[in-house]
Amino acid sequence: MSPFALTFSTYIHTNPYYSLQLIPILSLAIGVLAGSVLQRVQTAARVALFGLVAIVVAIAALKSHSVLTETHTRQTIADYRRIGQITGHTTRAMIVDRELGTPAIYWGWIVGHGWDLGAYPRTPPDPAKFDFLVVEGVDQLATAQGLRHFVRGLPVVARTSRYAIFDLRGRYARKPLLAPRPKRP
Repeated sequence: MSPFALTFSTYIHTNPYYSLQLIPILSLAIGVLAGSVLQRVQTAARVALFGLVAIVVAIAALKSHSVLTETHTRQTIADYRRIGQITGHTTRAMIVDRELGTPAIYWGWIVGHGWDLGAYPRTPPDPAKFDFLVVEGVDQLATAQGLRHFVRGLPVVARTSRYAIFDLRGRYARKPLLAPRPKRP
């Protein structure tokens, strides 16, 4: 836990994005420190310091750009878009992936509920509430025994080396709450 957590009462230790308030505080402190250093050094040292900062910023920008535009990332985005197309951009998907369905919801334009295989208990959500089971990372089908048992006998809508889509509508179809009334003659 950081000293920042002692000042603000947010859950910084569990959610790292809660510490975003620290950015303006640090930038002001770094600005004051950089200003005092620049006043004390001579012109040649200032040019060298600005050059060093420019090189560090350029390297960080190139690294960030390469991470965000890797072919794996493009392939993953294409997979999620394809999953959305295959499922008809369903609003009733059960999603198994390491990010709890967030990328599938964003890139695939589907609405779903993440099934966290690592959470206790490892039982799935009620399958009658869903039309499709989307498994991102087919390796989970081999390693998660509960998932393997759950999908046994389910029809496969699509399967690649990176994802699998199962149809839940047949086996786990919703049953009507009330039986239809017989027609009177």
